[in-house]
Amino acid sequence: MSEARPWLQREFRGHRGAGEAAERDQHARSASALQAERDRLAKQLEDASAPARTVAEQGRAELERVQGELAAMREQYAKQGELLELARQTEVRFRKRMDNQEQLYASLRAELDIKKDRLRAQEEQIQRLQALKAAVID
Repeated sequence: MSEARPWLQREFRGHRGAGEAAERDQHARSASALQAERDRLAKQLEDASAPARTVAEQGRAELERVQGELAAMREQYAKQGELLELARQTEVRFRKRMDNQEQLYASLRAELDIKKDRLRAQEEQIQRLQALKAAVID
């Protein structure tokens, strides 16, 4: 068939070429429209996600700030724990010292009471001796 009617093939190719060109143009316009739609949607997505990115960045910054505060508070907590332990040890030392002081006070008080009793006894003895002396002299 191709050899019998070359003029038909040329004419058919011409129509086919025109149809293909029109179809190609249609596809190009469709591709261009789809690309424009894709670009518009990409821009719309970019615009819509910008606030989310801003919020995410602020959230990250806030998280870092809070983590820094947490680290500082943990460090302060550790220092306060050390100070509390030191204060407890100091309290134990002072309680022991106070107990020793109370024992020393009780001991001194007892010794003072004994000396007062001896002094009273000596004063009574002196009074008796003075009364005896006065009785002997009279």
